[in-house]
Amino acid sequence: MGLLQKCALAAVSALVMVGLVIASTPPDVARGWTSTAGSVSAFLGSGQVSPTAVEVDSNGNIYTAGSINAATDFDPSPVATYTLTPASANYTGFVVKTNSDGELLWAGLFTGSGSSRVSDISVDSAGNVLAMGHFTGTID
Repeated sequence: MGLLQKCALAAVSALVMVGLVIASTPPDVARGWTSTAGSVSAFLGSGQVSPTAVEVDSNGNIYTAGSINAATDFDPSPVATYTLTPASANYTGFVVKTNSDGELLWAGLFTGSGSSRVSDISVDSAGNVLAMGHFTGTID
């Protein structure tokens, strides 16, 4: 097993210990997280969805962040959709908030003239989401 595989395994193992698992799969396949309580959130898109960070606030709300490169449905409900589309085929950062039952509360993209990616998030005691990542060009 290579160093990269060991690091990835250690990261997944650490997430499992806190009750969350991030899954990233090939294009056109569901990606998302699951909790030990059985709640599941999946993001469906025609491109690549790369979740990179998960945070849980004091109320049990779940924040997921990462990047997409095509239209993606961020509503985990089997009957509703909430599709966000990047302005171009560049990767675009996203942050999604769901409640503890996995119901979508809101989702947003970091759009601009270039690409953007969210690599980590944090939620403070007031519920403010702090996102860290990088972008090229301009961003809104």
